[in-house]
Amino acid sequence: MKLNSLIYQEQQEVGDVKAMVEVYQEIAAMRMQSVKQAILNARQYYESLALLVREVRPWLRMSSNTTKSVSNTNKTISKTALFFSANTGLYGDIIERTGREFLAYIRGEQSDAAVVGQAGKRIIESARTGRSITYFPCDDAHPTKDQIVAIVGYAQTFDHVEVFHGRFLNLVSQVPFRSSLTGENVVSHALGTDWKKTSFFYLFEPTTAEITTVIEGEVLASVIEQILHESNFSKFASRMIHLDRALEHIDERLDMIGRQQRRMSRRMENKKQLARLSGRLIWQT
Repeated sequence: MKLNSLIYQEQQEVGDVKAMVEVYQEIAAMRMQSVKQAILNARQYYESLALLVREVRPWLRMSSNTTKSVSNTNKTISKTALFFSANTGLYGDIIERTGREFLAYIRGEQSDAAVVGQAGKRIIESARTGRSITYFPCDDAHPTKDQIVAIVGYAQTFDHVEVFHGRFLNLVSQVPFRSSLTGENVVSHALGTDWKKTSFFYLFEPTTAEITTVIEGEVLASVIEQILHESNFSKFASRMIHLDRALEHIDERLDMIGRQQRRMSRRMENKKQLARLSGRLIWQT
């Protein structure tokens, strides 16, 4: 009876875990649906916008009017790497895989580095890189305006920003992705050739300083915000797959517990039948 009670207790506990996982899965599905179509529709626009930033900024910097522009007055370090991670768990391995890409980059580059989210902070600290890392808190589902402004403000102080984040391909595939936001040297990487040989010549009006302010402010902020949403979308998709696999394991465990219960029931019934048979034999003798 004691063993049967333990089996029943385990069945109840595993059932409770299954219910909790199903709730998490439903929440992840709702959050994905709320942003999926908007992100996919806007992706091409923001990728073109990011390409425009990379294409135009070198020409702004070559202009004599921008050598002492507002965009350069506060710049002390030219390069940084930015890793968008997560604040919580249950996102599968997308955060860890992206973190490995980020670590490989900063170990090979002399640049500043920043991490968005507590999960990324733990990954970097456990790697013991010996580097000074800037950390930014950011809500997974609904990042606040102040959190986004802090991240954008940090990115604006650098000439070259490499962003590492998860990217949604389809429901079963999310991959680490690297986005180059600014800087002269990343244009050839984006276009596959030398920007000086392929770029257009630009005429800036009303002034290059004002154009620079727009590019480094509003445009860069829009691109980073889109990347943040892309990262969150890939995380929730990864969570869906992760939780679906967890449900499969839970169902397998519940099935095994059910078989144990049936064996115990048959065993108990056999004992009762033997007891009844023994009683009849005793009375017959």
